[in-house]
Amino acid sequence: CDVQTLGDPVPGEDGKHCQCLVKHNSLFEKQLNPMLLSEKLADKEGSRLIASCDIFEASRSKGPEDQALWEAVEPFCSEAWEEDAAQDTSLKAGPHRLAFSSLQKLMQARIDARFAKNYDRLVGEDGWLPRAFVNYYAGAPGSKHANMTEQLIRSVHMFSEAPIIVLHLGSRTPDSWTAERFPQLLLVHAAPMEPDAHRSFNFNKLRSFLISRAKTGVELDSDQFVGPGVDYMFEMSEKEITKDTPLPILPVHFYSFTQADTPNNIWWKRYCPDPPACQRHTMRWSHAHPTWTFYSLPFLGRWLRRHFRDEQLPASSDQVGKLAALAVAKIPEDEDLLNVATWEEKGTKQWCKFDNDYHEFVDMLSWTPQDGERTTTGDIGTDPKFYPHGAAKAFWTAHNCKDPAATAKMLDEIEKRYKQGLYPKSTITYKGRFWQSGSQLREAYPDLPCIF
Repeated sequence: CDVQTLGDPVPGEDGKHCQCLVKHNSLFEKQLNPMLLSEKLADKEGSRLIASCDIFEASRSKGPEDQALWEAVEPFCSEAWEEDAAQDTSLKAGPHRLAFSSLQKLMQARIDARFAKNYDRLVGEDGWLPRAFVNYYAGAPGSKHANMTEQLIRSVHMFSEAPIIVLHLGSRTPDSWTAERFPQLLLVHAAPMEPDAHRSFNFNKLRSFLISRAKTGVELDSDQFVGPGVDYMFEMSEKEITKDTPLPILPVHFYSFTQADTPNNIWWKRYCPDPPACQRHTMRWSHAHPTWTFYSLPFLGRWLRRHFRDEQLPASSDQVGKLAALAVAKIPEDEDLLNVATWEEKGTKQWCKFDNDYHEFVDMLSWTPQDGERTTTGDIGTDPKFYPHGAAKAFWTAHNCKDPAATAKMLDEIEKRYKQGLYPKSTITYKGRFWQSGSQLREAYPDLPCIF
């Protein structure tokens, strides 16, 4: 189902979609995303509903995690909230909002029947995972995206003890994904956004954070893999993302994307009315690979709500000057939204770079014990406002892994060298050397803006 095969009947229309004729009781039907089936049939096939407005509301008073989640999802779930919002001018929905009934459906998800035992083993009695990687994808079995996602799943099983939730938003998943092969995998199905939503597929990323019910989460795109030491990311997230500092934290981007670089982006009239100072631009552009704890869920729900209800940040004035209004639904992508949201709420915490281009892992593979703490790995490039001396890196995840075969080969090589003791024990790098911990790096460079 693509324009190369079928042609493009309505050029420029972004709501096009395919429909398939499915024979009842066929193998193809049994392999379909259960969220595309009737409730009766999905239940019959053994795919349990594990996320929904009813489930979240019923649990809302059980613990602090459930309270935070309900605060995040109530606008997607509660008719009473929607009625109250209609009387509140600060919550006014715009003409490009998603229907309330659609918002409710976006909170629903089912565990794949093949992974029900994994779910029962890994998820606590409270319905939460203590720690989890979270991914979202769509793509037919054998497609590039399915194969990239498989290598990501494989890497988690190689180098982590944590489970990985894969939120599937397509039609079918590979038969070769089994609980026996991937005991840390929770394959979860959700329905895609409706064609008339006119929202980027990547906003399903924020949706996956709410559905997953992970007390501490690390987001992974399908074109990533994880490497040795990655589980430290959960520890650092739990240390830095707390009740007092609840915002999710994103890694510094390799490129700064300032007002001078992208002057036509709609948000600069709000966050940089005073160029070149840009005082409301509180931190360098971040890459959309956040980590979070349950304390972050209200923030994530709030900004997804604003986007899906087409709300507007009102114009205002402060000591900086006049801040332009901003229609949140006009922010085109998840990365843009997460950066804008962080600036709006005056966030300043940023991870150093842990999602490096996979080609850079060659530096880790060329290391030998004789090199000791020395490395030729370069730092993230400087910028005059936030990082005049560049930013540190850690090779806990790779990004831009678009060739599944090349990824598989690199993972095999990393695993082999790691087991042989020919891989750095710590992959934190800055100023030409390895650092054994984030605290050691901080002690040596207390003014480094990013943290590990």
